Amino acid sequence: MAHFFHDEFCSVYLEGTKPIVNGDDAAAKEVVAAVLYECIESTMRMLHPFMPYVTEELWQHLPRRFNVESIMLAPYPLVNEEWLNYDVSIVDTAFATASAARSIKKQYNINNNNLEAIIVTSQDEIKPTIPFISAIGGLGKVDVVAPGTQIAAGYASSVVTETVELRINLKGVVDFEKELERLEKKLGPLQQQFQKYEEKISNPNYATKVKPEVQELERSKMEALKVQIEAINKNIQEVKQLIA
Repeated sequence: MAHFFHDEFCSVYLEGTKPIVNGDDAAAKEVVAAVLYECIESTMRMLHPFMPYVTEELWQHLPRRFNVESIMLAPYPLVNEEWLNYDVSIVDTAFATASAARSIKKQYNINNNNLEAIIVTSQDEIKPTIPFISAIGGLGKVDVVAPGTQIAAGYASSVVTETVELRINLKGVVDFEKELERLEKKLGPLQQQFQKYEEKISNPNYATKVKPEVQELERSKMEALKVQIEAINKNIQEVKQLIA
C-alpha cells in the first residue's frame, strides 16, 4: 500500500495528470477526478484497519459513496475484475523513460524542467504517453524519432529498454569542461583511499594479525569504494563523449 500510494499514485499519477488538470479537455478532467477519488477513497478503506483514526478523519471529508456514518461501516475494497489490464507494457515503458530522464537530471544536478529530449524508438504506441513522460521526467519538448536518425552532439543518452533510448539535450545547460573537472577531482581521493586499502590487505601479515571482523569491514569499504569509482569513471566517459 505504501508503495502504491506514495511511489505510484502521489509521485507518478498526480504529477502525470497535471497537464490534463491544467488543460482545456473537460472530459479528460472528469476522468482524472474520478480516478483520483477512486484511489483516495479506496485507499482510506484499505488502510483503516491499520490507521483507524487518521483514515476516519480523512474519509469524513470525502463525498459519501456509501450511506454510512463511519468508515468502519463501509465495505472493505475488493478487486474489480473489469478494471484488470494485463497489457500495460507501454505504461511501464513510459514510467521507465521518465525515470531515466530524472536520473540524467540528477546526475548533472539540473533543475531545469524545460529540457529538450528525443525518444529513439520504432514503437509509435509511446507517442500518446509523451505528455506524461514530460511531466514526470521534468522535460519540455519531447520528440519521437526512428532508430538510425542522426542526432546532434550534446545529448546525454540512456537506454531505457531494448527498443527505447532516451536522449536529453544538455548543450548550453551543462558546462561539460567544468563537469569533467568536477568528476576527476571527486575521483582522485576515492582512488587514493582504495589504494591504501589494497596495500593494507596485500600485506602478508594482514590475514593473521587483523581481526576477522575488521577484515570483513575493510573489504566491505573497499567494495563500496570500487562501486563509486566505477560509477564516476562511467560518468567521465559519458561527459567526454558529450564534449567530442
